Amino acid sequence: MFRSTQVVRTLQLRRPFNRSFAASTFKCHSDPRTPERLVGKQRNIIDVLSHNSISSMKRVLQGGVRYCKTEDFVKRMDQNKTDEVSLSFGDFLIHFERGELNYLPDGTDKFHWPGDSWVRRVWAGGSITWDTANFRKQFELPDSTKSPGLSISRKLRCFEKILNVELKGKGDRNQPNKILVQTMRAYGAFQNKYIGSKDMTAEMWKDYLGSTAIIEKRDLIFMPLKTTEEAEAQLNGPDRVIKPKMTADHSLSIIPNEPLLAEFSCLTHNCHRIHLDKSYARSEGYRDLVVHGPLTLYLMIKELESHIPAGASISRLDYKNLAPLFCNEMMNICLRRSDSASEEGVEQWDVWIEGSHGGYAVKGRAEVQLPTVCRVRGAQQTIG
Repeated sequence: MFRSTQVVRTLQLRRPFNRSFAASTFKCHSDPRTPERLVGKQRNIIDVLSHNSISSMKRVLQGGVRYCKTEDFVKRMDQNKTDEVSLSFGDFLIHFERGELNYLPDGTDKFHWPGDSWVRRVWAGGSITWDTANFRKQFELPDSTKSPGLSISRKLRCFEKILNVELKGKGDRNQPNKILVQTMRAYGAFQNKYIGSKDMTAEMWKDYLGSTAIIEKRDLIFMPLKTTEEAEAQLNGPDRVIKPKMTADHSLSIIPNEPLLAEFSCLTHNCHRIHLDKSYARSEGYRDLVVHGPLTLYLMIKELESHIPAGASISRLDYKNLAPLFCNEMMNICLRRSDSASEEGVEQWDVWIEGSHGGYAVKGRAEVQLPTVCRVRGAQQTIG
């Protein structure tokens, strides 16, 4: 199911964490230039989407999630299937993460790293915009049941570009508390005219963005390594809890376990040690293994898909990651259709995830494009 080299890499990351060794190793990777050098940095990732990869993710969820309610989340993933099977709106998150094999000591990809002492990384939030027409055309996969024994796949491409780097915090420019790295990823069909184009010009970017299926923006925050005293203070201190003021229309409570985190790491080539190595996670002030940001986003999109009308499309999702979610602790995925006015044919949904203490872990807002039949039916009901 997973590449043997990735499994070996995952097992290597389980060795005990040594703070002095990690600090010195990061220093060896350090770049003497300023963090702003990252702005404009580009890379492209080519991946193959297939029914096999989607099936692998379903098996990962079946074996790594315990459900707190009677709803069967995995069965919902197969709802609304037609003869022509499309990837669902969140499946791109399990692809395009192979990137560079130049891992830092904490298991993260070096591409976004601002260098020097910024050794802790947190996924703070972002946004996703789907072009419905391009998405359905470019991410379409033939029905595998009509071609038994054949491997059904499609080659796609992701261009990534770092848009902005900000020094943030109470300190001055020479001693900031954190660094925000904002990156954009554009997913679309593999096009021969871009072969060999590692760095795209402004004109090429404009042309490519006009034909992409998904545009994603991510906000990554980098911070210095915590001292032993700082990590212990966070471990022994109270959780920061912000309670939602709204009530969910739909919710799903699940408990992720260690096999889910390990297998999702292997499937997505995510070796960040906070997801795999408990001793390392505790060195950063986390009480247990941390659930992946891409995984919580994937689950949130999947739950939203299961409650929107058949034929509807998610067109946009904005979200913020407010608090970590932990292995073997309950997380509650919540949805609420907004009553606020929006443009015709578009629904607004509040989507969020609550942690084990009932406070926000992820908070988001989604736009759903309704199919024509729903718009006509709604207009008839209004007239009647």
